Formats: sequence, C-alpha cells, structure tokens
Amino acid sequence: MPRMPIMLGRIALITLVVWGLTATPAHAQTSNRYTVTVEPDFLEVTGGSSVELRGLLFRKGKLTYSSHDWDWTATGGRFQYGSDTNLPQNVWIAPFKPGEYTITVTTDRAARLGNKAVATMVVVKATHNHQCYIKIVPGTLQVMPGGRQQLRLDVCGCVNPSLVQWSCSGGQFSGGWFNAGTSPGRYPIYARWQAIQGTGWVEIGQPRIVPRVALSPSGSTISPGQAV
Repeated sequence: MPRMPIMLGRIALITLVVWGLTATPAHAQTSNRYTVTVEPDFLEVTGGSSVELRGLLFRKGKLTYSSHDWDWTATGGRFQYGSDTNLPQNVWIAPFKPGEYTITVTTDRAARLGNKAVATMVVVKATHNHQCYIKIVPGTLQVMPGGRQQLRLDVCGCVNPSLVQWSCSGGQFSGGWFNAGTSPGRYPIYARWQAIQGTGWVEIGQPRIVPRVALSPSGSTISPGQAV
C-alpha cells in the first residue's frame, strides 16, 4: 500500500514530460507564423479622396519583405497603383457615398496561414468650407471645322468627375472629346455637376483654302520644233 503514492507520482512525472515535449513544437510553429498589419488602420475621409495605404509583413515579430503581390480588397471604392511602386495597388480611392468601408490586405506568405490585416475607412460628406470648383483644361481650345480635340477636368474633392455633363453650342461632346461643328466662331464650353460649373472657350477657325494650280490646256499634240 505505501508504494501507490510513489507509482502515482511517477505517472504524473512521465505525463508532465510527455506534455512538455509535445507543447514545445506547437509553440515553435506558432512563433514562425507570418502576420500582416496595415497603416493607417483607421481614417475619416471625404468622398473621392485618395488614401495611400501600406501593408507590413512580420515574421517572428520582425519586419520582413514580400517579393510577391499584395492582395488589396475593399467593400467600396477602388484601388489604383501607388506612386512609389508598380506592384501593389495600394492607393484607395474613396467612394462618394458616405458610410463605413472595410479594407483587407494580405500577401502570399500570410495568406497560407489565413492571416490578414483590416482597416476601417469612414467616408463623410464634404463640409464645403473650401471653394468648390471645376476647371476645364485647356481654358481655350482652338480647332478647325469638323476637328476633334480632347479636354480634361481639374476638380476639387467634392466633385464627382464621372458625373460632369459637357455642353457647347459649337459642337458635340463624347466624354471629354469635343467634336467641332462646321460654323466658325467663338463658343463657350460648359462643364456642370449639380450647382458647380466650369467654363471654357472653343475657337473654331475659318476653313482652310488650299491653293490650286492648273495648266490649260491640260494636253496638246505638237510636231517637232513647234511651240505651245
């Protein structure tokens, strides 16, 4: 009977050793995992604003580098390429609809373990404390009758350029392309979005007169030694 506590003690000791051996590899596996963070992880912006985001990859708590593409997704808005790199599409263009949007980013190493970073972007209405504007570039356009020229817009952040309406009595628009009419003159160009309007000018020149040279008669038959 006195030997039973000793036996139980030995069993407990063996169990503890086995548990320690199986726990160590699990801990090492966890420490090798890649983790992702994103900067900034929260921001309040106005519609149409562009936000440059940065994804960071860590291994064992130390910053490392991923040579592969980052995967950016968002519940609203769109992504475009950043200015300093041609790989990750890390510039988020905020939608004009106010609300809360979630951005998720990961890279191949972290994605295999299901790790990702999440950022929250809150889009608010513009306060209109600044002067809203639409500018037509170039301000004055010179074109010949029937000619075609492209115009572009310089707008503030509260203007949605995709909804701007073009008009001109001297021709017609197809997107930002102006198709001149056949009547020479100076005509105003309007670019309007809601109550905001930009104005430019188009000068349609006179038709070009091409000089014409002709010989008369156009042909003649003469004998050797004769002159015409």
